[in-house]
Amino acid sequence: MIQVEDIQELHKEAMDLAEMAFVAKLKGDLENAENLLKEAYKKESDSAKMLVDEYDFEPTRSILFRSAASLAMECNDLRGAEKLIAFGLSGNPPEEIAEELRDLLRKVNIQRHLLAGGVIAGCAIVNGVIVGGVAITADELAKQNENPSPKLITIKGILKFADAMNKEQKPRIKLIDESGKSHTIIVPKGMLSDIVRPKWEDTVTVTGFVKGGEIHLVDID
Repeated sequence: MIQVEDIQELHKEAMDLAEMAFVAKLKGDLENAENLLKEAYKKESDSAKMLVDEYDFEPTRSILFRSAASLAMECNDLRGAEKLIAFGLSGNPPEEIAEELRDLLRKVNIQRHLLAGGVIAGCAIVNGVIVGGVAITADELAKQNENPSPKLITIKGILKFADAMNKEQKPRIKLIDESGKSHTIIVPKGMLSDIVRPKWEDTVTVTGFVKGGEIHLVDID
């Protein structure tokens, strides 16, 4: 019997850890970011593998394997990523998800070639797409595939609201800046009670990054 709640809980924990890893990386805490990312990878892999034989449980099954494979790549576990992609493609994924899994496999193969110090002749990566016509070194190709760093923003204002919301929503705070504009900010797991709540009604300076149209907290003073 499929334990849907267990799968959902593992997936949620994995996504929270991945976000915490992202924030730690922004703050320059690379060792902590790496450890958090490995934890996220393990939990997402575990959640996906709970559906390994549930071929009709789509699109959830293939989405989880795609997500776990992406985390495997971020952890430089290329062999693990290959296996997860294979599991995802072995089921009945929607065509859009199947193509994303194939694209991940292409990236795994390119990354393996780069780690071997190879040169990919006759092709280049432009906005994530392989195109022909040039010979390119591994270093040049790596630069083309770098993700741009997210833009950090700083907001100063009065902290008027801090709430964990319900289980399905991420903790958030509300800041009123000097012009009276209200800003809702997503808070990483664990920061709300220990760091943010004691500053309620204080004038604070928040540093964060924008992702998916939402501000995510990096630091608060």
